Amino acid sequence: MDFTITGLLDNDVQKHGTHLHGVEITPFQSINNIRYDHIVLATPFYADIVRQLTGLGIDSNCLIRLGASYSFDCSIFETHAAQQQLRNRNFTLISNDCWGGILYSWLGIQFQTPFINLVVPPQDYITLAGDIEYFLNQDLIFHAEDQKNTYPVGALDGVRIHFVHDPTSHEAKLKWNRRIKRINRQNIFFKFETEDLPLIKSFDNLAVPRKIVFTRNQSATSSSVILLQDHGVEGPQLHRTCSSCLRHIDLIKWLNTGIATPPEQ
Repeated sequence: MDFTITGLLDNDVQKHGTHLHGVEITPFQSINNIRYDHIVLATPFYADIVRQLTGLGIDSNCLIRLGASYSFDCSIFETHAAQQQLRNRNFTLISNDCWGGILYSWLGIQFQTPFINLVVPPQDYITLAGDIEYFLNQDLIFHAEDQKNTYPVGALDGVRIHFVHDPTSHEAKLKWNRRIKRINRQNIFFKFETEDLPLIKSFDNLAVPRKIVFTRNQSATSSSVILLQDHGVEGPQLHRTCSSCLRHIDLIKWLNTGIATPPEQ
């Protein structure tokens, strides 16, 4: 079947204006400026995206579900083996982006953290992770002046959180309040991603256990660094990270023991 891609949409403002295979990535509001017959949804957050699109007046009959575009690069047999090997099933992951939700989905366990389907700006994440107990006890506040994006932006005492997969602040807060009750405060893991060396150093110096930082910066050398090599993998950063991370860290060992090591060959 012949087809033409006329547009690419994403909620992440950091991707807007970039290109994938020569097609510009634009905000969801631009959908009405694009000619199309069908909209293909390649996302692990299908229900949330459908609600957002129908809220923009899109006919749900033109939506086609392709499946999750962001997933770990492994077979169904490797996924099953990972799920069987995971002993520590009641952990809370504080992730700076949507990678955390993808990890929980890959392992087939309930989200035990409110940090799902969202993005925390790098410096805000350092502040958050440095005093996680304090910030988890703060109320999530949404200010009208912050609602300039296509998604709601909240804050925990100044730490900004971009809810890139929620159509409204009301829905974002409902999910946050529901999931924060599942946190295991004695079993918290931290996952960060950045190419910025000062931020990597700041993260590494945090007095918190069980932390890793993904980076492609070859100059980064610290105990928490997981150096990714994803040459030849195209697409947004999250896709490239999911496609390559299992080659550089044994995630099951990290979750079971808190020790980050490369996978056994």
